[in-house]
Amino acid sequence: MSWLDNCIAIPTCGIDIVPNFFATPKYPEIFAPLLTKIYEENEKVIYDYDKQKQFVINSPDGYVYTFSSSKMLVGYRYFQQEEKVAGGFPELVTPDTIAYSELLEYTILKIKSVIEYYSADYDINTKRIGLVANTNITEESVPPGIDLLIDHFNQIWGKPMLACQVRLTPEIAETNSFTERCHISIQYDKSLNDEIVLFFDWYRMYEDKNFIGKDCLYNVIDDCHQKALDYFEKIGMGDFKLC
Repeated sequence: MSWLDNCIAIPTCGIDIVPNFFATPKYPEIFAPLLTKIYEENEKVIYDYDKQKQFVINSPDGYVYTFSSSKMLVGYRYFQQEEKVAGGFPELVTPDTIAYSELLEYTILKIKSVIEYYSADYDINTKRIGLVANTNITEESVPPGIDLLIDHFNQIWGKPMLACQVRLTPEIAETNSFTERCHISIQYDKSLNDEIVLFFDWYRMYEDKNFIGKDCLYNVIDDCHQKALDYFEKIGMGDFKLC
């Protein structure tokens, strides 16, 4: 079990693709089967389309799909849902929390289905694959690795920091075909509350001549999935030299 499973952490999985400007205006048509599927499962679906910007689908089950000419993203959000009350007004209900690792698995299945819909009519060439973990935690529940980083910042000034907003981007791996990095963001302000906002954005970026086609894209996504989870775990535990 990942330390993220003990937090209310939400995932996003996305790919950057080589733009196909013949395909972009047809997103409502390409993803109509997805809209139909969501409606059949939930009896509701909300979507918005701006030809100049992006196509966004909000599913009642918490998943948000965002498509632009160069990006395809699937993320999860905890939405308060209306629950009917006999003889009264509907009540807002917060859904039960789900472990991050489980949510991420579902998110990856959904990004694969998105790729399937798109590639039925158009070639897909992927430039970058990214996986995100985002969570708000209290000072008492900070994992050892993040606590170590915050303590390091405190030691530089010789006293506890009242507020902090820092972004780190270590290079994880570099090959002839791709580079792996992770944006790590830590933010808090003790004058406002005791929450610490953590944001991890692990990604693999391919060189121009090594873009990934559909034939091996799913296997590459699975590899990135495992590597991102392993990396988030190492950061949480403070194994920085192994990162």
